[in-house]
Amino acid sequence: MDNNTLILGSPYSSTWSLRAFLCASPILNEFNFIWKEFTSQSKLVDSTYCPTKQVPVLYLKEMESPIVETFAIADVLSQIGGLTWPAKNNEDWLAKSLCLEFQNQSQELRELIPMELRSRPKLNRGHDLLEPWHQRLEKLLSNHDGQFLMGELSIVDAWFAPLYCRFIRSNFSISQRQSEYFQSLKATNGWQLWVSYIEDLAVEYR
Repeated sequence: MDNNTLILGSPYSSTWSLRAFLCASPILNEFNFIWKEFTSQSKLVDSTYCPTKQVPVLYLKEMESPIVETFAIADVLSQIGGLTWPAKNNEDWLAKSLCLEFQNQSQELRELIPMELRSRPKLNRGHDLLEPWHQRLEKLLSNHDGQFLMGELSIVDAWFAPLYCRFIRSNFSISQRQSEYFQSLKATNGWQLWVSYIEDLAVEYR
């Protein structure tokens, strides 16, 4: 591609695309966007420019090959002006570990509570799967000063943003600290721009 491009899935449901978009939030004006739709079986309707038939995909004009997999995309974006990993006291190691742990151990949760940012019925299920992550994130917030999970806004916030959407959709009762955190996340430019693409946006995500 001739320009920096992010290929993303439906903004109301594509969790991995949301993560990549938020990671790119400081430099969004440097990217073109190609939006892809999904079939009822969660497959891409059109997988053109998507070598793994999945999104997101990052194209940089100085590179011949695209970058796939959200973790790799986040890491690349951190080096060209996007959100970065936490830098204090080697906390980037902890952040990367948490992100990969969630990626590798949350398949059941992702299937049970799909992200849905439009006005739709709540799903009263999955609380047993959400509770351990609620406790993990509560500990992060209690151990750090600042509005975000590890102090300053970082990749780890982009990574767990869809988890908060699942808390909301499943009527999971989050702590006051985490409710305030979610308000801070929703106030960021990245989040505000992402939800601007969604028709019939549920009020909880505004």
